[in-house]
Amino acid sequence: MSSAKPLSAVEFAEAVITHWPPFRWEEHQEVSWTQAIVRELSGFDRQVLGNAMAHLVRTRRDSKTPTVALCIDACVAARRWLDAEKQASALPIEKSPERMRWEDRQRLANDLVKTAPGRQAAQEGWIASMHAFAVEHGRLPSGREIDACKRYAKEFDEAFNQCVATAVDETKQMAVRNVSAQLVKLGEDMIARRKKLADMVLGVR
Repeated sequence: MSSAKPLSAVEFAEAVITHWPPFRWEEHQEVSWTQAIVRELSGFDRQVLGNAMAHLVRTRRDSKTPTVALCIDACVAARRWLDAEKQASALPIEKSPERMRWEDRQRLANDLVKTAPGRQAAQEGWIASMHAFAVEHGRLPSGREIDACKRYAKEFDEAFNQCVATAVDETKQMAVRNVSAQLVKLGEDMIARRKKLADMVLGVR
């Protein structure tokens, strides 16, 4: 994640209003929202706020003014990424981000998907492909990368449903049914993992 222009909490609030102006808000509503977001984000570093805003501008497609909670999530994700970059830069060359331990990649991905975009992906059924992307790249997908993750999840579901249909078709040859049954088992394992990730992101116990 490249560093964006640092922002103060007030500048962050102003940028939000500029990009996603309120619709039919009364003046007291806008004042209340601004006071709340400045209060909640004042503890974040200016670079964190700048990076969070840059990420929202690149990835957010909703025209509504983002909630305070969503802005906090964006800042938390940006701070985690900056912390990871700092840790990686302090490592010897042989331990560059591309060579992070698998456990560290998994841990970072788990943190990244516990945000508003992750919760949305969990609700829409493509959290597993988002998590896999985060493990590989150390960040959440954006732009066309999101479309690719959604497409991969859809293709998987279609292929899995086809395998299930083939496995239960008694007119197929035994060998075909055996292979299909193995693919169904693999698909079921992947769907179980997707559900586990969704439960983790959505806070289901």
